[in-house]
Parts: sequence; structure tokens; C-alpha cells
Amino acid sequence: FSVGMSGAVPNAVSIGIWGFSGRGSLPFANAVLCVQPPILRLPARVVGAGGSVSTAIPPIAQDSGATRWFQFWFRDVNQADGTGVGLSNGLEVTFCE
Repeated sequence: FSVGMSGAVPNAVSIGIWGFSGRGSLPFANAVLCVQPPILRLPARVVGAGGSVSTAIPPIAQDSGATRWFQFWFRDVNQADGTGVGLSNGLEVTFCE
């Protein structure tokens, strides 16, 4: 399957992050980090001209019945708070057994 984000800054670099420890709620830059550490990262991707990006999540046998949390970090040089970054909303996925 794949996870994606829309409404991001077109042509910006983004990195998908994910975790298996639970839902996070840590303030980060101008948003909330929704993935609880330890945080793993997915390959960097460039957001499309329409503001969308997605990345494939390879299946892992141990994921059957497990819950994982996903989110995207992206560059946003026009961020009003001066951080230069943004975060997508978080996504919680429970894999079927």
C-alpha cells in the first residue's frame, strides 16, 4: 500500500516518517508531531506541482494485526513562523490479519 499527502508546498522536498510505538503529540516547529519515537523515515520525495506526494510502504509479515503511525515532513520556506518546515496530518493504520 502507499501513504500520501495533499495540500503541501508544490515542488518541495518531503520525507515520510513512521513509527510503531504509538500516537505522538509532541509540538514540533509550527505543528504537532503525530508519530511517537522511535521514528523511522521513508525515502525523500519531491512534492508534485499540485501539492501531492505519496510513497509505497513495503509489506512486512510482522505488520499483520499491528498498528503503525505515519506523517510527512516537508520544506516550506514561506512558513510564517520562520521554521521553514511543515508537517502533514498524522495517519494511523491498522493492518488486517
